Amino acid sequence: MSLFKKLFTFGRAIKAEMEEEFTDAQAIRLLEQHIRDARQAMDVAGRSRIDLAGKKKLAESKVDKLQAEISKYENFAVEALSKGDEALAGEVAEKIAALETQFTEDKAHLDTIKADFARIETTIAKSKKQLAEMERQLAQVKATEAVQKAQEQIAATSINANSKVANAADSLQRIKNKQAEKQAKLEAAEELSDDGNELEKKLKDAGIGSSTSSANSVLERLKAKQAG
Repeated sequence: MSLFKKLFTFGRAIKAEMEEEFTDAQAIRLLEQHIRDARQAMDVAGRSRIDLAGKKKLAESKVDKLQAEISKYENFAVEALSKGDEALAGEVAEKIAALETQFTEDKAHLDTIKADFARIETTIAKSKKQLAEMERQLAQVKATEAVQKAQEQIAATSINANSKVANAADSLQRIKNKQAEKQAKLEAAEELSDDGNELEKKLKDAGIGSSTSSANSVLERLKAKQAG
């Protein structure tokens, strides 16, 4: 594969990775928005549930009241019959029939409210569970992403630090080598200087190469000159 093709393939891979990272980032933002929208919807559902709970309570109270009224008038009808007053018992029976008709209507209304309330309760509970799971997964993904970014930064910093440490160690070694070389030169110069002094001393002691004149040597030289 030519260098151009390799670079082109590498460039495509980098581009695909960047596009994938952008898409993933968009997905996270969309998911966060979806969770916010779901929470708002849950708040609306919660308020509807409270409103429906109030209506259910009122409907139950009304039905209970009608049930008590029916029971009361049934007792009145029985008492009227026991006294032989069928006309009055008939009027009471009409009242009971009207109450029972109302009771039937109100009971049906109450049953509808109860069914709606139960359905909302189930939906809210299910939605809460799904929302909690979605939030848990999103938090896990974001936490993992944050940790991995931190690890990448630490790794990059470590590589850079290791490189700097290695360079510093190389510099230190070069300095130590130069110092050792300089010290060796100084010691060699000192040794050479000592050797020269020692040699001069030996020559002097042997009376070789000495240019120092003494009175005896001068006198001997003059006597020799006079004799000759």
